[in-house]
Amino acid sequence: MSFWILILDCNTSLRKIHGLFLSPWRRRTLSIGPCGLRNVSSRSSEVSTRYTITSCPPTDTETLRTIVEKHVRSLDRFLQAKPVAAHTLRAFRQVHDAVPVDTPIILDSGCGTGRSSLHLGRLYPDAVVLGIDRSVARLSKNPNFQSSVASDDGPSDDALLVRQAADNVWLVRAELVDFWRCCIDAGWESSIAQHFVLYPNPYPKKSRIKSRLYAHPGFPLLLRLGGDRLTVRSNWRTYLDEFSAAVHTAAACLSTTPDDGDTRDEVDGKTGVYGKNYAQRYLASTQEEAKLLDPTLIPWTNFEEKYHNVGERTYELVLKPISK
Repeated sequence: MSFWILILDCNTSLRKIHGLFLSPWRRRTLSIGPCGLRNVSSRSSEVSTRYTITSCPPTDTETLRTIVEKHVRSLDRFLQAKPVAAHTLRAFRQVHDAVPVDTPIILDSGCGTGRSSLHLGRLYPDAVVLGIDRSVARLSKNPNFQSSVASDDGPSDDALLVRQAADNVWLVRAELVDFWRCCIDAGWESSIAQHFVLYPNPYPKKSRIKSRLYAHPGFPLLLRLGGDRLTVRSNWRTYLDEFSAAVHTAAACLSTTPDDGDTRDEVDGKTGVYGKNYAQRYLASTQEEAKLLDPTLIPWTNFEEKYHNVGERTYELVLKPISK
């Protein structure tokens, strides 16, 4: 009895052979014998596309730890030195008035065109989804947010800051970190059910590491608003690995006192307003690796669709509180 081995390289659209799906630019090893075609190895080979990030090595562990610790310990001073942008404050006030009281809130930070926000609105009809992006150019690609008047320097018309895109979805033109601050100042932490950060943030140059969310001064605010599920997606696996490492570092740095759970600011000895250890609750889930996304599923964003169309791998990191 003899078998033939067949290795297929496919760089076309998704195909189906005898019940076996072949994704673009994926390699499959098949065996052809008396019983027909069967799958011997379904492991996809690592194939680079024009979107694959290969030029930036992982950040040195000590460098990342130093950056995160600095931002955690100096958060109050960063916030004092950087007032909330006026247009973001106006946008938040509009959203605050529109969101029903006691309704679960889902944040879609960096929503781009709002495609993911609309998708989340359909997935979670009982929640309010807020898609936030700083770029009018991106938001205006959504028919519900089109405008020829606004600019990224700051819309002059407040009506251009917030648009309702669906019954439970609002698209917001705002600065992310400033909007997060407004959420915290308004006492929304307990109302945030989930927080999504879906592409493309990476900044894959060492000189731009502090632009990545996990190395940004506002990173502690993101952890405070993570809710019961903080989901991050990227086509750069290293980005998600370092995101997990940053959470771990923040949790260790934000060691709590036995009395009230507030963090002692090691720089000036004062307890910061934003000092609670909100990283600790996600610590256990940082042990879970980012998972490879199935490219045959419906893409949530334009970037995800673009990546999957050329065979670029995408990954998802999910952080949940210990009790979840």
